[in-house]
Amino acid sequence: MTAPMTRDRPKLKPVIAHVRGYWNRLKRGENAIPFWDDASIAALGAFADHVLLIDVFENPLRFRIGYAGRVIVERYGAPLAGKFLDEIGLHAPLDRLNAQCVDTLTRRAPTYEHEGLPENEPVMTYARAVLPLWGRGRIEMLLGAVE
Repeated sequence: MTAPMTRDRPKLKPVIAHVRGYWNRLKRGENAIPFWDDASIAALGAFADHVLLIDVFENPLRFRIGYAGRVIVERYGAPLAGKFLDEIGLHAPLDRLNAQCVDTLTRRAPTYEHEGLPENEPVMTYARAVLPLWGRGRIEMLLGAVE
């Protein structure tokens, strides 16, 4: 289940905490959501390997991956850039990503999802955040982070 990213949540994983901090620093003045054209993959340095940029289309609502970091592509096992979420098989670490994107749009706030067993178990787990980016009067892009 997707949860909002709030201050009273347990400590976020390091990559997600870094990307969330970057997202917060992008905000202009009193705006609750940063503008998509202020986001820069290069500004994330090595963290860019764990990032997704997702374009939001309306009528019908669809999500297209504009950028997928190296670590995400390797874990997923196939190229992702330019693909719509409804055209690809969503499996770890992207399972339920379409629903999380819808949830982020609905809440107009970052969401967080964690999958798998506790880290001391032999099964690989992941955490994922999706953060909204504003543009042209609406949420036009989403910034995702996977760890």
